[in-house]
Amino acid sequence: MSSFPIVADITAPLKDFLADAPAQIKPYLKRGFTALGSLTDKQVTILADLMKESVDQSGEVDIEDLSSKVGIEPEVANVLTTATSLLIALTLSREEEPDAIATELLDSGLANPECREVVTRLLQSLHDDKGSIKHSSELNDLANDILPSFKSFETTLDMRLRFKGSEIDLFVPVIVASLRTDFSRSNSFFQMTKSDVSRLIEQLEKLRNQIEAAERWIQKA
Repeated sequence: MSSFPIVADITAPLKDFLADAPAQIKPYLKRGFTALGSLTDKQVTILADLMKESVDQSGEVDIEDLSSKVGIEPEVANVLTTATSLLIALTLSREEEPDAIATELLDSGLANPECREVVTRLLQSLHDDKGSIKHSSELNDLANDILPSFKSFETTLDMRLRFKGSEIDLFVPVIVASLRTDFSRSNSFFQMTKSDVSRLIEQLEKLRNQIEAAERWIQKA
């Protein structure tokens, strides 16, 4: 998983903000904007949709999923995520029009002339959906306001073997899982059996139905 870079004082004059971007992140931004300029229209649309959806997940981006759906290498997906995350942050916090933001990105040296058209088009897409993206961001902030918040749930399948002498006489598949939150001390690792997975799926389905029912009730209120 990857997430939006943390940026400070984003409300400073745009020229100053871009000039003061951390030195360690600038090479990733430059590579990201260069990669953005090489994408097709279809790839840009898919990228934009995935990045907008990630706002609902605290900015978390599944790099493997993004690289698969956009059709690029994971290394390219990483730098694209960094560059696009900056565009989202600028869109949500600035009043400048997309073309003005693109111009400042070029003037700062972070983006190059070859990618200007794609950058402007992506900024316009984000700008058109600014209201809904900002609303999702505010809902996410409110939901994550008190307790550690979910970031990712990762699993791998492990085979447990029991030997009798030199022969295997018993085996069972076990899921090894990790639960990650935005507070590292609350992260945990644990194992699950097939029946545990089935029970968890039932509980999550029930919770999703309850959330959807609550959303419908709110819309009627």
